[in-house]
Amino acid sequence: MNLIMGAGIVGYIANVFMDPMSNEFGWTRTQFMLGFTISQFAMAFTGLFVGRLVDQYGPRRFMIAGTILIFVSLLCTALVTELYQWLIIRGIFQGIALVLAGSMIVTVTISKWFVKYRGRAIGLIALGLSFAGIIIPNLMTFIVDTYGWRFGWNFLAFLALLCILPCAFIMRKSPEDYGLLPDGVDNLETKKNDLLEKYDYEKSLTRSEVIKLPSFWIILFSYNLVGVAVLTIATLTIPFMTDYLFSRTQSAQFIAVLAIPGVFTRPFWGLFAEKILIKYLACIAFFFVGAGLLVIVYGADNSSLFYCNIGYFITGIGLAGTQPVKEILWPIYFGRKNLGSIRGFIMPFELIFHGSGPLIATWYAESVGTYLETFTCLAFFALFASVLIFIAKEPQQRKFAEIFIGKKKIENS
Repeated sequence: MNLIMGAGIVGYIANVFMDPMSNEFGWTRTQFMLGFTISQFAMAFTGLFVGRLVDQYGPRRFMIAGTILIFVSLLCTALVTELYQWLIIRGIFQGIALVLAGSMIVTVTISKWFVKYRGRAIGLIALGLSFAGIIIPNLMTFIVDTYGWRFGWNFLAFLALLCILPCAFIMRKSPEDYGLLPDGVDNLETKKNDLLEKYDYEKSLTRSEVIKLPSFWIILFSYNLVGVAVLTIATLTIPFMTDYLFSRTQSAQFIAVLAIPGVFTRPFWGLFAEKILIKYLACIAFFFVGAGLLVIVYGADNSSLFYCNIGYFITGIGLAGTQPVKEILWPIYFGRKNLGSIRGFIMPFELIFHGSGPLIATWYAESVGTYLETFTCLAFFALFASVLIFIAKEPQQRKFAEIFIGKKKIENS
């Protein structure tokens, strides 16, 4: 539920509200997208501090505060009359709220509660990202086109409150705080002979150790390359496709086509992560994103509904793998003990880099060229990322990747 609403508000709704709000106020698309880019900066700054605090205090209090702030800020967005109001409310307040109650806190917590079964756990919760692409753009396009964009923001506010707040109350910090081990073990004495969880926890790296590793920066850069492609296609599909003479309804359906593969494949990406080296899966996922984007570009340039659907479907297969693989890769390579602190450090790089993509793409399309050229560039970003992630080596301090998939035994076990 959290990932459905989080992914919907962070990215997909830009498609829905861009033209109605821009047309009413006389904004350019670039001005509209500036609000989303500022929100990425606000999320980055907030995440830098919140990640470490989640390690210390757990997720619940942050999610409750974030849900309330999301509700209030979405209601305030419906009252916007000036560009500066949009930039402040969407850019700052929604951005802060989306970190406090967003996917980072949920996925970090899940990674603390699962080790052996982390792949399937992350794969299952990542279904929320797929349902977000199917539900949010199509539902909100209907709401906004029928009742207006102001009603749409109000509707989204109450929907977010009803979906996220109940999730916040069930969140807990980590199993060790309750005398448990990950993966559902209810007594620390019952798994003395199984050292996987213990090894993972004790061999966890600190944030200061991680940032000194070349592999950390290679992984981060490769994920930023593919991440900017993913966020751009998620936020700009409707304006991109309407520029190439597809209707808003058809364009919203492309987003659903993008999301549908995840419904069927995301749990399998998680299961495969328990059997195959994680960097191989990341390489495959990135390649599908890049190849699919090239097909989309070809389809749009030729006004082909068939090729556009094929391209979005192929991209959707890769997209289905990128998020769960990422959430599994970080704890495998660097451990779960300080995961919140590490992810908080990563977040500014991810969000600033990703958030700049839609803004630059929109500015370029309005001022220099077309969306077609930017999407082509993004396709090659994703293909290059698939090469980079393949050469990233795991930290020698842990040597956990092969242990995790059962191809190597823990020494002295």
